[in-house]
Amino acid sequence: MEHHSKKCLKCDQKIDGAYVRCSACKVATYCTVDCQKEHWDVHQDQCVAKVTSPSDELPPYAAVAFGAPTHNLTHIEIQREKESAMMEEFYNWRKIWYNTITKCTISMLSCEPYGLDKLRTHGLAIWVSERTEYSNLDASKAYISERAARNKWQWNPDWWAEATSFKVR
Repeated sequence: MEHHSKKCLKCDQKIDGAYVRCSACKVATYCTVDCQKEHWDVHQDQCVAKVTSPSDELPPYAAVAFGAPTHNLTHIEIQREKESAMMEEFYNWRKIWYNTITKCTISMLSCEPYGLDKLRTHGLAIWVSERTEYSNLDASKAYISERAARNKWQWNPDWWAEATSFKVR
């Protein structure tokens, strides 16, 4: 069990403490093991793990991705395997979130004629960070806060569109 603020997929109840996650896809969250068991008939057809990995065998890049010994590989081969692992992980992430991001993008494009005022209430910012690199996320937020201050915008964590309407380098 992990500690975060989420919603149960079965009963749609807000979870403020410990929760249970699908061990296969790590995406579906439940407030109790009972909710997870009751929801399995629905979730098993939608489970990302089933969609993304039809066989139980690990793909060839997994050895490098999971830190297996690489003493027989050259530096270039190791780098290629790491890049391949990253691309595979990104592809799986994109497969999960593609529809949501597409809908949000279309919604934001429909705000364009209304300008910044509409984006304050209908804007969206997506932060993508490698799981082990959360310190980069803090640095990015600090950078955007600084840019927002220079542009005389008031920083409001609920309205990211104001601070992210410029290009971040």
